[in-house]
Amino acid sequence: MTSHGESETNLSVRGVVEARARLLGAIRSFFDERGFVEVQTPCLSLEADCAPHLESFRTVTEMPGGDSVELFLNTSPELYMKRLLAEGLEKIYQICPFFRRGEISTRHNPEYTGLEWYEAGTGLGGLMELTERLVRTCTKALGAKKGLQLPEERFAVMTSRQACSAFGGVE
Repeated sequence: MTSHGESETNLSVRGVVEARARLLGAIRSFFDERGFVEVQTPCLSLEADCAPHLESFRTVTEMPGGDSVELFLNTSPELYMKRLLAEGLEKIYQICPFFRRGEISTRHNPEYTGLEWYEAGTGLGGLMELTERLVRTCTKALGAKKGLQLPEERFAVMTSRQACSAFGGVE
């Protein structure tokens, strides 16, 4: 036990919850400062995800009049967010639950919190730069208490094949 009668487990849970709150706050500040609008799109859809490698959770609800309708939990908010882009919202982001059926392991939960963002008209170079700045912001937010820091130089840019070779041992 630690001071005030708290167990080590409670402190561990508290640490995770507090770190998560710092991280989410840093992400929101990062995008808000750059003129992005945080959106919240539906989690339920009338259609399953069309990506062949992703399986959606299904549920059924009863409509007024007694008809049953099958609904699907979204594997990501992409479709609804792209509709917002088409409506003229040019810089949007969302932090929300993602649901993926069939992916359960030590590295995969069927539900997890994800971040998705879009900036109309931004090319690959701009997205890479924004992503690097976001990673640095998040590392700074989490690292203040853990001594985490990133090197000052820019992130290396490489193809998927180069990354698999360098970090995965795949040629």
